[in-house]
Amino acid sequence: MSFALYSNAQGDWRQALLNQRVSQAVVAELSESVTSLLEDSWGEDNVKETDAGKETGADWRNEGKFFLIAHVVAFLHHIFAQLQSLVLLVTAGLVLMLIAANSYPFQPREPLRLFSWIGILTSVAVAIYVFVKVSRDKTLSLFAGTTPDKLNLTRDFVTGVLIHGVLPLLALLGLEFPETIRGIVSWLSVLDRKGK
Repeated sequence: MSFALYSNAQGDWRQALLNQRVSQAVVAELSESVTSLLEDSWGEDNVKETDAGKETGADWRNEGKFFLIAHVVAFLHHIFAQLQSLVLLVTAGLVLMLIAANSYPFQPREPLRLFSWIGILTSVAVAIYVFVKVSRDKTLSLFAGTTPDKLNLTRDFVTGVLIHGVLPLLALLGLEFPETIRGIVSWLSVLDRKGK
């Protein structure tokens, strides 16, 4: 992988891609070999005590397990970064489509607004469902250090729900009922002034 980074730094993107592909193939072969070596010991306590009290067979197995776990974590990190970008773009696109449908004199207007409503509500429901499932997932909870099979109110979960759930709903309600939202904002500003 360092050859790929070096080639990329030198501006030789073709060689960088080739080096990256070769290193990924080597890591995939190594992962397959380590997995086949450890396959018989999954779920067992591999530490065996000898008469001298030293562990036998545990060192290389623990190193192999650590390698596989690190490989899975790197893969999940890459996948979640891509999914996060995708969800953000879908949410922003739907909100912008709703703003465009309300701002420009499209004819007929009602089917486009209905499509925007359905799109945003579906997007919000799916995003919140996915965030809840990810928060409760056993494997991801072990990596994050949270309680498995329980809804964990972490910073990432709350931020995701606010950005992909509450914000699109507020935009939807603000464009459909602008007077109500203005009244709520003025009411909140009055409370903020009284608190100071």
